[in-house]
Amino acid sequence: MSNLNELFLKAEDFKKKGMFDNAIALYNRILKEDPQFKDIHTILGEIYYIMGDVDNAVKNYEMDMHHNEENYLTLYRLGIVYYRATKFNKAIQIFKNIVDKGCQLDMAYYWMGLAYFHTGRIVRGIEMFEKLREKMPQNTVGCYNLAVSYQTIGQFSKAIDCLLRILEEDDSIVSVHYHLALAYLGDMQIKLALKHFTRVVELDPKHQAAQKKLDEIYNDQEMLYSYGVKMTKDSDNDEELNMNYYIGEAYKGFNMIDKTFKYLKTIALEKDKDKVKE
Repeated sequence: MSNLNELFLKAEDFKKKGMFDNAIALYNRILKEDPQFKDIHTILGEIYYIMGDVDNAVKNYEMDMHHNEENYLTLYRLGIVYYRATKFNKAIQIFKNIVDKGCQLDMAYYWMGLAYFHTGRIVRGIEMFEKLREKMPQNTVGCYNLAVSYQTIGQFSKAIDCLLRILEEDDSIVSVHYHLALAYLGDMQIKLALKHFTRVVELDPKHQAAQKKLDEIYNDQEMLYSYGVKMTKDSDNDEELNMNYYIGEAYKGFNMIDKTFKYLKTIALEKDKDKVKE
């Protein structure tokens, strides 16, 4: 046994140095002598996962579970490997088993939510992300994926709420600003969509998707018109003047000069009233 312990320590040293092939060779030598020695299958699973060898990672995690069915940490890792290998249904089954057993591995809800999302079961994924938010309110990555899920099914206001919470903690996350802009765009809040697409480009000047969206909005006269109509109905007077400008610009894009004049004249008249009051 002392010889096996020495081999184990040497294998651990190889692992820490990133010399994985050497470590694997020694771990396998130990397993030939003692298949039950410590948690070697779990260790091998971790190494193979780091190396990108999913099949061997799964094989070793499953071997560990065969020897110890109550090792839920290993089961959790196996679920992640299945997810990374796009074996989403197997991943869901494992994470469901973990949460059903009442284990204190709340991130299982996160991985289960992702797996449901990628199999098209968005609503079930949302249920898992909401469960995670109950248990881990400060979990940013869970909140982000919850927002993306809501956005995917067109519940833009809920997506916006989640994303704004994240930005309260950190205003520099490019992906959050981008999805927030998309959510505002879906909700026809164009002014705020422009604001956050612009913020994305400020943070990442090479973000082509955000720049493309900005160009599309500024060049889409119909969108500006729809935005103007919506906001004119909902806004106070100052904002209404601004929206009249957008509508006027939209009609100008349609080459409808008479209507352009009508809306721009509205702005001029209101401004004249303000000057008289002064």
